[in-house]
Amino acid sequence: MNRKKLKTYHRKLKKRFSSFSLPPILPLSAFFYRQKLKKEYGIKARYNHFEKYKNADYRVTICMTVYNGSKTIEKAIESVISQKVSFKFKMVIADDKSTDQTAKIIKKYQVKYPDIIFPVLREKNIGIPYAYYDVVLNHVNTEYFLILDADDWFTDPNKLQLQVVALDKHLDCGMCAHPALYIESDPLRNRSKPYKKTKVYDRFIYCHTASKMYRSSIFEFLRGKIPEVANDVGLHIMALMCQKMFFIDRVMTVYDRTAMGVSTGGRRDVYNAKQQASNAMLHRYSKGLFMDKKYFDRELLKKTDADLWEQFHREKGGSHQLFLEILNE
Repeated sequence: MNRKKLKTYHRKLKKRFSSFSLPPILPLSAFFYRQKLKKEYGIKARYNHFEKYKNADYRVTICMTVYNGSKTIEKAIESVISQKVSFKFKMVIADDKSTDQTAKIIKKYQVKYPDIIFPVLREKNIGIPYAYYDVVLNHVNTEYFLILDADDWFTDPNKLQLQVVALDKHLDCGMCAHPALYIESDPLRNRSKPYKKTKVYDRFIYCHTASKMYRSSIFEFLRGKIPEVANDVGLHIMALMCQKMFFIDRVMTVYDRTAMGVSTGGRRDVYNAKQQASNAMLHRYSKGLFMDKKYFDRELLKKTDADLWEQFHREKGGSHQLFLEILNE
């Protein structure tokens, strides 16, 4: 590629990735790396769609990890059960050793809907993000999957059907998303976002966790990487590294910010420190294409993956050996 074509491509990238600022000169290696991934995962998407999952019993897996969510989990499960679809789907609910009635509620729904609800009742609490990492990588065997937190819920009974149809049609897309209704403690501040037209996008558009459906083909890109990237933004970026994104301009989920969820509860300083380490990992894995350096301390890029992992878990005394054990589980 000559210099003139490279400058033209860089201008297009700045327009596409306007959600983040790009460095003055984009490394050629990042461009070729993503082009290679898009070609490779485009082939994987077609193989999975036309061969691997052609006669699969289930098409979609809804993943839920919950800890002490007895007050909200029933509403979330009911919103999944009420979906109107032309295919079979399942819901894997992993209880992270809750101390309330969460496990009993999950068992109740498993008895009532044995073909839909598949519980994973852990004997010990492994915490976030390992709970997500385990459910996504070890309990999904369908072409598509999505993550639903226990304090959020679907508002449109056609959500799953619309997203599956969109991904079936657009095999060049690794994920499908839509706007969500954000519920605040002050009802006057409730709003829906983001506002985008229904079409294919080749750039990062932040969307709420429950609004996104992914192709399971991105697992191969995720395997072997630090578990901390198997979160909302991490899966989003992994999907965009491999393919594009289809957006549906229709509100179909609720994000309840009044509940003490994964990102809204706990100490803010600890959460921010963890986020810095996680963002540095994502910057490394995405070659700087989707995670700008302004979202973390640049000194973090000098650290190894193991060092970043230890920083992420410094309050728990993280160690390199434990890091290797978790990656090899």
